[in-house]
Amino acid sequence: MIFRRAAILATTLWWCCSCGGGQGGGTRHPLTNELDPAYATLDVRTMAAVPFVSDVRDDEDPDAVSAGMAESKFYQALAVAGGSATVLAPAEVGRAIQTAGLTADMASFYKKWIADQADVDTDFIRKVAATMKTDAVVAGFVDVWHQQPVDITQSGTARTTVGVLIGVFNGANGKRLWMGRDENFKDALRYTPNESNSELARTEARSQMERSNLRTATGAYAPPDFAVVLDMVVPALVQAFPKQTQ
Repeated sequence: MIFRRAAILATTLWWCCSCGGGQGGGTRHPLTNELDPAYATLDVRTMAAVPFVSDVRDDEDPDAVSAGMAESKFYQALAVAGGSATVLAPAEVGRAIQTAGLTADMASFYKKWIADQADVDTDFIRKVAATMKTDAVVAGFVDVWHQQPVDITQSGTARTTVGVLIGVFNGANGKRLWMGRDENFKDALRYTPNESNSELARTEARSQMERSNLRTATGAYAPPDFAVVLDMVVPALVQAFPKQTQ
């Protein structure tokens, strides 16, 4: 009986201790890394960071934390990495945009750019660069912010997925100089109900799951925190971010 119970638990519940960088079967990150050759000819010393926005649905990000969390982690990591131009903080740039009456222009810029990354409102970029007296402008948005829990009655893997896109634009003419996008995920718990459907299997599985203390208030098994997946996405974008010209 002891061996039977052990076998049931072994086939019922297991951990997926995977790291996001290797989950895509050798996928290189960031997924998009497009640098205009013209960047090498420019003297880009200062950049204005336009506040990040989110393009995810309200039901995926009910507390509206995705843009702020991605923005904070990205610029903190960029500052630590060094080698890039001096970046004026998003909070400072956001206040200046509001004071200059460019809030509606920023919303229009993001609406167009999210829909089509080739459609850049160059006029807005030039206005921001002129207002902040910078050589370039940085903007970014979160386009994937998804968690998949696993219910105790279902088979599957609890997973969290995050996607972030960032662009650098020439302050003089508004044209895009660089665009980087990365999307990654992390698996947590995979659960498969035992096919024997025996009461023993259900009892043992539930007992083990409750001890793992991973259930949400609804009884589903929680995927990894968004912050954990952002910590996989951000380094790829920071590494690809264009370095200061000499």
